Amino acid sequence: MPSQLYNAEAAGLLATHFPMRMEASYVWARAISGLQNTPGLRGLWSFSSIDEHNKVVDMSGQGRVLMPGTAPTLGTNGLLSYLDFIRASSMYLKRPTEPGIAITGAMTVWAWIYFDVESTGNETGIISKWYTIGNLRSYLLYKTAGNAFTFDISTDGTAVKTVGDAVANYTISKWWFVLGRFIPSTELALLVGEASGGTYNWYRNVAAIPATIFVSTEALEIGRGSRTNYLDGRMSSAGLVANALTDVQAWNIFSQTRPLLM
Repeated sequence: MPSQLYNAEAAGLLATHFPMRMEASYVWARAISGLQNTPGLRGLWSFSSIDEHNKVVDMSGQGRVLMPGTAPTLGTNGLLSYLDFIRASSMYLKRPTEPGIAITGAMTVWAWIYFDVESTGNETGIISKWYTIGNLRSYLLYKTAGNAFTFDISTDGTAVKTVGDAVANYTISKWWFVLGRFIPSTELALLVGEASGGTYNWYRNVAAIPATIFVSTEALEIGRGSRTNYLDGRMSSAGLVANALTDVQAWNIFSQTRPLLM
């Protein structure tokens, strides 16, 4: 291209707003392959690959299949795959504890979540390795009974360090991206983003952050928290990472997958 016809600034703007980036058909072909490059990835569940026993395949390549308690049902919306959980039917997924998910140091966990009205006013587990009885708390991404998105960790199975959004975001019948991050001795952070508008906010706790997360024997649970707090709604694209993703890396997961839910 002749140099006099090339405008680097204009090219940069066009790249940022390139229309195909927001087209679901373009994103669909690249979302999983992009997420598989997440540094420190321990589990990636797109909720699209379900076997004949209702087990959810791990797309990270590490074989961490999720087994159904009571199996949620597969649903689609355009090119999007999701699982539909019914609280009254006690639907959830689980995986017994193992070293790969018993993360003690830096970590990140995320999911796309869509709440039905039955979740309003009820504590709702999203992703957890957490049980209050027997002091088996490790990490917990959830919505409180007061409808605040929240990320908790425990350093000893009992004491809890938390960060939440102070009920700034929750609404039903809308897709939300919720990501929790732990930076040892530094920060506990929560990213909450909304699919249709693309808005997002960080929430941070930097006060007396512990150095480690407790290794409990509790199973990893998806769609349930502390064995009782079930989701009523949908979930798509959940991940577990043994690494504290940067703000940019976390935002990229949000922006990369968001067009599938618009």
